[in-house]
Amino acid sequence: MIENFQIILETVVINPQQQIDQIPLQRLPERKQECEELTIIESSTECISEKTYIEPHTQTQKELAEIWRQVLEVESISINDNFFKLGGYSLRATQVVYRICKTFEIDMPLTSLFEEPTILGLASNIEKLRQSKQGGQNSHKVETVSRDQPLSLSFSQASLWFLAQLQPDSSAYNISAAVHIQGSLDIATLEKSFHEIVRRHEVLRTSFRIINGQPVQVISPNLILPISVVELQHLPNQHLSAEVQRLANQEAQQPFDLCNAPLLRTTLVSLGTQEYVLLVTMHHIISDGWSMAILIQELSELYRTFAMGLPSSLPTLPIQYADFANWQQQWLQGEVLETHMSYWKQQLAGIPKLLDIPTDYPRPDVQSFRGAKQRLALSVPLSDALKNLSQQEGVTLFMTLLAAVETLFYRYSSQEDIVVGSPVANRNQVEIEQLIGFFVNTLVLRTNMSGNPSFRELLARVRQMSLSAYEHQDLPFEKLVEELQPERNLSYNPLFQAMFSLNVPTPTFDLPALTVSSLEIEDKTAKFDLTLNLEDTAQGLKGWFEYSTDLFDQSTIVQMIENFQTILETVVINPQQQIDQIPLQNLPERKVDNRTLATTKITADDVPYVPPRDTIELLLAQIWSELLNKNPVGVRDNFFELGGYSLLTVLLISQIQQKFNTLLPLETLFQAPTIEHLAKLIRAASQTLPFSALVPIQPQGSRPPLFCIHPGGGNILCYRELASCLGINQPLYGLQSIALNPECQPHTQIEQMAAHYLEQIQTIQPKGPYLLCGWSLGGVIAFEMAKQCYSQKQSIGLLVVIDAYPPHTITHEPIDDASILVEHFADNLPLSIEDLRRMELDEQLIFVTQQARQQNLVSLDFDVNIAQHLLNVYKLNDEAMKAYVPQYYPGSMVLIRARESNPSLASEWDALVERVEHYEISANHQNILNLDNAKVVAEKLSALLQSMVN
Repeated sequence: MIENFQIILETVVINPQQQIDQIPLQRLPERKQECEELTIIESSTECISEKTYIEPHTQTQKELAEIWRQVLEVESISINDNFFKLGGYSLRATQVVYRICKTFEIDMPLTSLFEEPTILGLASNIEKLRQSKQGGQNSHKVETVSRDQPLSLSFSQASLWFLAQLQPDSSAYNISAAVHIQGSLDIATLEKSFHEIVRRHEVLRTSFRIINGQPVQVISPNLILPISVVELQHLPNQHLSAEVQRLANQEAQQPFDLCNAPLLRTTLVSLGTQEYVLLVTMHHIISDGWSMAILIQELSELYRTFAMGLPSSLPTLPIQYADFANWQQQWLQGEVLETHMSYWKQQLAGIPKLLDIPTDYPRPDVQSFRGAKQRLALSVPLSDALKNLSQQEGVTLFMTLLAAVETLFYRYSSQEDIVVGSPVANRNQVEIEQLIGFFVNTLVLRTNMSGNPSFRELLARVRQMSLSAYEHQDLPFEKLVEELQPERNLSYNPLFQAMFSLNVPTPTFDLPALTVSSLEIEDKTAKFDLTLNLEDTAQGLKGWFEYSTDLFDQSTIVQMIENFQTILETVVINPQQQIDQIPLQNLPERKVDNRTLATTKITADDVPYVPPRDTIELLLAQIWSELLNKNPVGVRDNFFELGGYSLLTVLLISQIQQKFNTLLPLETLFQAPTIEHLAKLIRAASQTLPFSALVPIQPQGSRPPLFCIHPGGGNILCYRELASCLGINQPLYGLQSIALNPECQPHTQIEQMAAHYLEQIQTIQPKGPYLLCGWSLGGVIAFEMAKQCYSQKQSIGLLVVIDAYPPHTITHEPIDDASILVEHFADNLPLSIEDLRRMELDEQLIFVTQQARQQNLVSLDFDVNIAQHLLNVYKLNDEAMKAYVPQYYPGSMVLIRARESNPSLASEWDALVERVEHYEISANHQNILNLDNAKVVAEKLSALLQSMVN
């Protein structure tokens, strides 16, 4: 028998397609008895109504209702109450879903709450997930970590720390609050309350240092936070307001030194015996907007408790911020990282590099972060209409406002691909909800505006995009930038240049027997081109546009606000309005075309490989190779295109400082991201660079090092290809002439050179057997070093002479400058010795310098004076060679001879060495160490070195 009864609904849900939503109807009882089982008043005319209170009755419904009560802070919840009508929004939805997953040990997506926003529907979904035995993950639990180890920064902290190194005097990331207090304030109790908060929260006792090239948190076990008191009682009343504002601005704009805790300052301005202004400033690296609310709540509670002479009643914190930072570093890797990263890489593929809103002024080369705010307030009727529209369309108020903001930017820029940043609290876990710290994350919200959609269609796009972004909000923005490697430009922020946020109002101080009100501090900074910040208050939506004064006039922003309000007023009346047809006032023609910035990007593949051309470039290339794990690195390769990212630049600058004793500002790497330009800056920054004859060409590897001595020109770049061919497991050091440094007293004898170079290699390897190698003059010096080692009873493991002539076989005829220049550059430049000899020396040097620059054979600042100095070094070494009288060496030597060299070379060395092993390769004297020939030389050396090991 089929029961015949009616269920009359007071409301039905209309989906975005303007049809009745069937999902709620599917949950209606199929039998009248089921209505009675739901403890509804027995009636044939009503079974389920949103206006009827139905108490949760199943265990799942009761536990779920308790979660809602905790998050929404409401007492009575019916099973058919809509989560979002009760005050739910995106953050609270995230918190609810996290608690559900933890309580019921399931994995449930955030979209579930949007699809089933009632206790009744959500409980049904939970039961289905539990019945399917889908287990939840416990990896979200944050555990405490030992304080006896270096404490890593969170990803967000690392990013701000990096920005602080980039602009150490910036106050852009200060968080400030000012409150006006009237009444009998107990300053000692206020100070005691602050001390307790600092004791409770380790992050307020934290500073940041570099250890082994990495930033770490340093927590002070005890720290006293003094309250600075400024007396203004002597000022006339008409001057008080201006002076308070000046002090507040001064305090808010005073930078912090991240190396010294606390990164929290408190100042009490006394206006009279019963009137004060309290100024509180924290650095964003230890705080965020949510943290400021926690500080206000705890300060109010502690002041009230201490004023009554009672101890603190605040619960003990189970974990601290350092525990979260460690957990984040450990948790966000492997499959978890890959899942989130895969989504964002796909979502942001081909992202536009710049939001092309017309500006009043040309974009500066470097952001100054100077800014201003323009306030706006939406009426209560308009605010309510926006909320109603949001509920009708199944979206949050944030999504509706975001769609309106994106419509505004779309109309101004004519771009169909709009990208906006938005902060998320990132406090999904219960354990971290009451912690002060930098938890907030930034989401990159990208919306496709193409096809001139209606606002309703745009809302559907924004809803889908936003929910997907929330599902992957755990990936820190800094990690995303590191992976995506957007083109770096100091004139604008990566990935997005406009920000939108919707916040709940920050709570006010509630101090007993005192009247407390907030004071606005004039903030003259702007982190982005444009930021719209709104708060949902009882008086309607209020907020401000923060804008870069480098780009925009105030009048432009005022007009932008008017157009924003026009968009909102239009869509609440007619959501079907196409976004191109929304009537806006006086849309500006393009004042300054930012698209001129979008010049053709030169990628790493387009840049020809230019090897290091002097010792500084060589050492920089080694640092880059180690940090980037790439080899070879050319002097014109872009650091960021090779995989460099923000925190890696800190390590790079640190290693440059260690290697060259030169501290370069961090921004120089963004302005000059190539070895070529950095080398020039290093030379200019230090008149006397630290100079050592010993140069680590390839310092890595576990084998005994091979030491290669310079030829007549004095530098050791000729061994670069050889080091590469020998491989990363064979350390290779070069010994360069100290005469290259004009500040050093040059050696004039081969014996002096050999003795000095032995002292240098003994700093790396105190005892033999030594592996020595030298080409040309370097072979002669290596021979002398081996002989001195023999005299000192130090053993030689290997002596390799590459195409070097014994001194007594060389003619002592004078050598002219043209011959030297041709010998050095003949293989790389079209030089004619006859043409050069027809020039004066100055003309020769100018001609060779110009030719060498055109062929990228020398560094950017190579000039005639440097060329003259190198010519002098060669002549000095040539004179030393001529004066050298070699003595017999009762050891063994390996001679590698170029086939085009004098065939008698081998016999000449036979007369000076007890045992000579001969090898010949197809080369001439000048190109024997070029890449192709260096491979052959390396094969011979590798075999010799391996035979020594065996």
